[in-house]
Formats: sequence, structure tokens, C-alpha cells
Amino acid sequence: MTHEGKSSFWVDLVDDQGRQLESLAIERGPVRVASALGTTSAGKYILEVEADGPWNIQIEQPRLTSAPQKISFSGENDAVTSLFELSSGLKKISMTHQGRKANS
Repeated sequence: MTHEGKSSFWVDLVDDQGRQLESLAIERGPVRVASALGTTSAGKYILEVEADGPWNIQIEQPRLTSAPQKISFSGENDAVTSLFELSSGLKKISMTHQGRKANS
């Protein structure tokens, strides 16, 4: 999701009955963000967008059958990895961060 405005950018997933299911973005200013969610219910959904400038949303629906067994990921800012598969059993995940501490 990208937003080129200067103020609020909100994106909510809403079902066909008007119920908010998930907030996908709550941001300010120009941003590029990603969000992942899973649903087990087939149906019709709506993206409710509030923005003060141009925005773009790309939706992908990956399938587990096409998921590689990746072992590393990298990126900047908010990001969502591509779909990946893990074998069963206990896993250890290591992460590093080379950026600045966020302001409180």
C-alpha cells in the first residue's frame, strides 16, 4: 500500500455486512506499508480507505503449493514476507536491526 498524502491514511478490511474485520494501515504522511492477513471464510470483502492524497493498494493471494522454503528475508520499514513453508518441529528465528530506535 502506498500513500502520497500529507495526513491520515487508514485502510480497513470490511465484510459484505459492513463489519470491520482488520485494520491494514493506520499511518500519517507519505508511506509505503505492507500487511498480511489470513481468512478462512470465502466471501466478498471491501477495503475501506481514508486518505488525503493519491494512494495505491496491491492485493496478492499466494497459495501454499507455490511457497518456497526460504531461509532469509531482508527489507526496510514495514514489510511482509512472501508466503513460505516451514517443516514441522521447533524453529529458531534470528533477527537483526541496523536502523534507529523509534521515537516514543
